[in-house]
Amino acid sequence: MDIRAVTIGINNTAKKNLASLKELINNISKFKLARKKRIITIRLLAEPFTIDGDNCIENSSILFERFENWRNILGATWFCIPYIFKRRVEVKEINKFLRFIMIKYDAAFINFLINTNGANNLHIMDNAGKIIKEIASLEKNGFANFKFGFSFNIKPHTPYFPFSYHEGKTGFSIAYELTKPILSIIEKNKLLDIVQLEHKIIKEIYELCNEEVNYFKQLKIESGFEFYGIDFSLAPMASINSSVLGLLNTLNKYFFKSRRNMFLTYYLSNILNVIAQQYGHPVGFNGVMYSVLEDKELCDLHVKRTLNIDSLLAYSTMCGCGLDMIPVSGNISEKKLVALLFEVYSISKKLKKPLGYRILPIPQKKNSEMTEFDHPFLANTKILKI
Repeated sequence: MDIRAVTIGINNTAKKNLASLKELINNISKFKLARKKRIITIRLLAEPFTIDGDNCIENSSILFERFENWRNILGATWFCIPYIFKRRVEVKEINKFLRFIMIKYDAAFINFLINTNGANNLHIMDNAGKIIKEIASLEKNGFANFKFGFSFNIKPHTPYFPFSYHEGKTGFSIAYELTKPILSIIEKNKLLDIVQLEHKIIKEIYELCNEEVNYFKQLKIESGFEFYGIDFSLAPMASINSSVLGLLNTLNKYFFKSRRNMFLTYYLSNILNVIAQQYGHPVGFNGVMYSVLEDKELCDLHVKRTLNIDSLLAYSTMCGCGLDMIPVSGNISEKKLVALLFEVYSISKKLKKPLGYRILPIPQKKNSEMTEFDHPFLANTKILKI
């Protein structure tokens, strides 16, 4: 299986050995290349920058300079800086800083942690609409919010950006490209019943991963860097036509003859959690990700038959990432953006579930008009009516 992400979490205070980190990346790359598989992205992840006392958001700018330098040395794709707010910060100050950072550092992701490690974020949530719309204004096609998100109840070491943060010793976590391997297993086992298929998927994915997990554990010993674990989420990606909706459609076609997507979201999530638990230290979401703009088939469906924000919220009770990568009109009100954020927050709080919130207002676009992205991770679709 391809690796979607090798995410390296870097301890802010420990002495950095970039040569050893470079060797770690090279070893994983050689291991995958020998199996004729690839690594799609390499990501660097920081510990949260905590804003409290006299520590202001502008003081974090040194982190961006540092991680951009490391990214270039290590050949990484992106890096992510998470924030915890323990005191009130004026939204004008936040927006001024974010505008400066996101223009200067094209490879930077930013994550505002909500309800994590003593964060006091209600004032940040109340101002979410202002922050999201300020970021949206940075690019004509609204792309900048791809690199910014709010996250709730997440644990450290999640490989997927922006909903992540690092904690502890420098180390790495892995996200696999699982959608196509599971689709292949389904196609080859159409005569099984749904329970037999569940066991078959668990067995075959475990066998596919087992040798690699053992290698990563050995690499931990040899390199001295922690191996934090694997996120077994089903995540779409437009450029390789890796579609979660396509996977669900195949299951519906062969096993139900009708749409049962809510049940299948639960069904697949349960399979992923069983696989993750077999390895003893799962990280991340280990769920089904309905990231709208990253799923080509979901985007195409929305063009033909409008998606419903209430349905996407309902899927948040079972899926891996909340409301993610949803294009909305550039003139959406700040109040609506805040209201949706509180919906996701409430679901996460009640279910004690990790969720994210990443909405993309598209400047000068109205409901049902098409987006105009040109990025390998994204597809285009209609603006979703809220």
